[in-house]
Amino acid sequence: MKGQAMLEQLLESFWEWLNMSPTEYSCRFCDDSIEEYMFPDWARMLHEVRQCIEESRQDMIPLVLEAMAIDHEVEDVLDFLTERASDSYIVDITLCIATNIQPHARWQGAELICRRPTIEGEHVLKQLMGDTNPYVRKRARNAYILLEKKKPQGPVLCDDNKPANDVRPNSG
Repeated sequence: MKGQAMLEQLLESFWEWLNMSPTEYSCRFCDDSIEEYMFPDWARMLHEVRQCIEESRQDMIPLVLEAMAIDHEVEDVLDFLTERASDSYIVDITLCIATNIQPHARWQGAELICRRPTIEGEHVLKQLMGDTNPYVRKRARNAYILLEKKKPQGPVLCDDNKPANDVRPNSG
């Protein structure tokens, strides 16, 4: 519980420092004047997020996504999830992406699905392709196209329904 209280407190401090709420922030998607990484406790916040990911703390997923949203410039949280999160944690976080209020969390979620595909991910990408935010839609479409290209293709069949690379003689 200590980790949750610490990360929650750091995020509350971040919103105070930024002088806006998470909801206000979600509406200022293209505001280049916001320099989130200048938050005095930035490194400490990232440390707490990494601990949550390493411990696969499902109860912390909303806070991890919130931190991922405000880390959209550097993408340390996205990179750490990609490299270090357990498969089950990736599934759990994937299922929360489409309903997150932060567009920066949703587009990074699409990227995460592309980097760490799950069975659930394709459905979430389809949801994100209909997102209200055009950048989220674009990133979700790009991720979906890349995943489609990565899918294994079945063998090419000849007229006799044998794979084209099957060199066995016809029986019959």
